[in-house]
Amino acid sequence: YLELDYREMEARPECWFQVLTKRPHNAARFLYETGRHETMGEHVWIGTTAGDPKRGPLRLHNLGQVPAANLFVSMEPLLGAIDPSPWLGRDLTGGGRIRWVIAGGESGTAARASHPEWFRTVRDACTRTSTAFFFKQWGSWTPAAMPALHEANAGRQICFRADGREQWAPSMASTFATMERTQASQATPMLDGVVCQAFPEGWSP
Repeated sequence: YLELDYREMEARPECWFQVLTKRPHNAARFLYETGRHETMGEHVWIGTTAGDPKRGPLRLHNLGQVPAANLFVSMEPLLGAIDPSPWLGRDLTGGGRIRWVIAGGESGTAARASHPEWFRTVRDACTRTSTAFFFKQWGSWTPAAMPALHEANAGRQICFRADGREQWAPSMASTFATMERTQASQATPMLDGVVCQAFPEGWSP
């Protein structure tokens, strides 16, 4: 199936294809073994999901081995603090460069909250390296207008630090956040009062 998919993409250079995988090392091996690392056009973008701090850094490292000119990363849902700086703003081992980072929170009844500081880390890394940053959604948890004051709010509000630990006592620390469960995500999510929905150069939404 992968062979047929690449044949289709090669035959349509006027389109922009995005290939998202949790196993970028397999994508690298396939491209080298089939010789497509020498013929694949810049209209084929290879990306990986890297929102889990346990697996994200390794997937980013493996994405760097992929012989594609244009690479992208989906950090959705972002489930912990990950600094993508080491992989941004430069050509990686495979010869390509990460040109787009998409981040967002988790949705659904069992969704986990994402700390705003985690998104700020990714946003700031993209800003420093001139990488397009697209903040897609907060998900089922959004910053609360009023802080949770007691554990009785469990299930509706969550207070936690940037290291992921819950902390119910109110705090003025900059890394302390109160998140509130919502029924639906914001239509236009904002991070620190700003809509961050940049597209990479050449993309026409």
